[in-house]
Amino acid sequence: MLRIPNPGSDLDVFVRIFRDLHHDLKGRYGFDMDAITKAMVEKSNVSSQGAFGAEALRRSTKADRSRDQLYNHSKMYAELYRTLGWFHSTTAKLIFSFSALGDHVGEATNPRALVCECLLGMAYPNEVLAVKSAQHVRVFGAILKTMQALDGRISRDEIIAGPMAVEDDRKPAVMEKMFSTLRQCRAKDGALASLVAGVGQGRDITKTTMENYTRFPIAAIQWTGWAEKRQGFFYLTTEGLEELERIEALVDFRLEDFRSMPEEARAPFIRACFYRMLERAGFDLSPVTARVESDERTLRRMKAPDARGVLFSPFQQIEYTEVSAALPPSDADSRTPDIGVTQNVRFLPQDAFRIA
Repeated sequence: MLRIPNPGSDLDVFVRIFRDLHHDLKGRYGFDMDAITKAMVEKSNVSSQGAFGAEALRRSTKADRSRDQLYNHSKMYAELYRTLGWFHSTTAKLIFSFSALGDHVGEATNPRALVCECLLGMAYPNEVLAVKSAQHVRVFGAILKTMQALDGRISRDEIIAGPMAVEDDRKPAVMEKMFSTLRQCRAKDGALASLVAGVGQGRDITKTTMENYTRFPIAAIQWTGWAEKRQGFFYLTTEGLEELERIEALVDFRLEDFRSMPEEARAPFIRACFYRMLERAGFDLSPVTARVESDERTLRRMKAPDARGVLFSPFQQIEYTEVSAALPPSDADSRTPDIGVTQNVRFLPQDAFRIA
């Protein structure tokens, strides 16, 4: 089962905390978990043992970091921000900086559409988290497809036993088997509970922990408007169906597809996919039209996929140094450990953001 951290179930708060962190920490080449915690505490974005601010930090801080509530809370936020491609690790796994994608989320007048693109960009396995997952799944696409297949609704336990546990969501036979199993569970009392228990036993995860792993996805499908909760089920909305139709019209491109491309096609593909992702989120690409058109001509010559027709988020799939090397200096992270200068969002300034 996919192990997705649960720092909180309010997506508005989740995004606001990131934007606060971006405002406070964007001038640093690298920042650690304590810097994240301190920044969140100063904005009263977290509490510990009923206290806010400096007192919360005092009550939480432990020599044993595994028992430090705020430290571990910050860790969950950081893990999800990495998953979404907004943070990247620098000199060590737990030393972070903001990616160019994160800069756009942090600086955009309205980041909502870009956040939705990043949710759809979550696919496993990937090189960002350095987790060798046995599962091959684009989690939100899989959830939407499962909802549609199950008469437009899904329960929390069905998410656990279905799209978050499926082995490979790009194999139609595997998906159909999962749909059929869940339909059979609906027709037999206790069958779903047994199925969920089997998932937990197979991965050595308790039911409570599995439920915690669903909290962020469940919050996200409601925050986006793709689903609404009624009587214990999450129902696919008109917006959710439209989103599903949109992503099904795109080529579901994954890490293994990228690694099978000719090496000389990879950098232009990274740039084109990043820019087209921003375009889908409502950004004005006119400042980089020549660059995009040049890259897409190169990709056509190489008979590589058209970035306008693929679903692929480079910052969420590929090791950061390769993504950064592919981007022009104005789009990539130009900071150095010695200088630590603030990276401006020079590719698309804040006032260039508009909802399409």
